[in-house]
Amino acid sequence: MHLYQHLDKVLAKALEDVWHLTKCLKASPNDITFAFRQYNDIRRTKTAGIIETGRQLARSIFNPNEAYCQQRNLVSKQTDYNAVAQGMAKGWASGLPIGDVSNRVS
Repeated sequence: MHLYQHLDKVLAKALEDVWHLTKCLKASPNDITFAFRQYNDIRRTKTAGIIETGRQLARSIFNPNEAYCQQRNLVSKQTDYNAVAQGMAKGWASGLPIGDVSNRVS
C-alpha cells in the first residue's frame, strides 16, 4: 500500500476537525472544557455513522451466503449510483459551511 494512498481523506478530515474545533472554541472561549466536549460530540456522531456505513458495506461484500450475494447483486444492478454519490456527498458535507453539494456530483 502506498504511503499517500489515503492522504486526501486524512487531510480532509484534519481540515474538518480544525473547522469544528475553531467553531466550538469561538462559541465558548471562556470554557475550554465545554468547547472540547462539544467538539467531541460533533465529531463522534459523524464519525460513528461513517464507520457503521463502512462496516455494513464490508458485511455485504464479504457475506458468504450465496442467496444473500445473489440478491445483493440484483439490487446493485438496479441502484441509482448518482443518487448514492449525492447521498455520500451530503453526508460528508453535513455540518460544514459549503452549501448544497447535491448539484456537484454527476
